[in-house]
Amino acid sequence: MTHETTTPIWEDMAEATPQRPAYGRRVFADGRFEEYSANKVVVEQKAMKTHMEPRPLDWYPLTTLPAAKVAKLEKLIDDSGFFAMPAEIDVPQAAKDVTTWTVTAHRGGKSHTVRVLKYPFNQPPKLIQLVNHIVQLTAP
Repeated sequence: MTHETTTPIWEDMAEATPQRPAYGRRVFADGRFEEYSANKVVVEQKAMKTHMEPRPLDWYPLTTLPAAKVAKLEKLIDDSGFFAMPAEIDVPQAAKDVTTWTVTAHRGGKSHTVRVLKYPFNQPPKLIQLVNHIVQLTAP
C-alpha cells in the first residue's frame, strides 16, 4: 500500500471520558470512510428501529465515498484555512464532562493536527464549520 492509501486525508478523534468511550472518523484518498467506535448502530428495516451493539473499540469501515466526494473533501480542507489553525485551542473557563478532540489532515505532502481542549464546551467556529461540512459530505 502507498502512503496515500494508508494515511488518511482527514481524521478526527475524541478521547474517552468516564461517560463515553473514544470515538473517531477518518477518510482516505481512495474513498474509504471508517469510524473508531465501541458500538455498532444496527438498523432493523422491517421494524423501523435502530439499536446499538457493543463491539471491541477499533477502526471499522463504514462506506466508500465516490471520487467526487473525496475531491470535495480535499477542497474543503484546503479552502478552510485548517493548516493555519493553531496546534492547540483552549479556553480559560473551567468546564465539566469534556474531552480532548484531535483533528488531523494530510494534504499535498503536509500534515497538521489541531488539539481542541475542553470539547464540547470549547467549539472553535472555523473548525466546527469545517467538520459540519465534512459530516454532511460523508452522510449516507
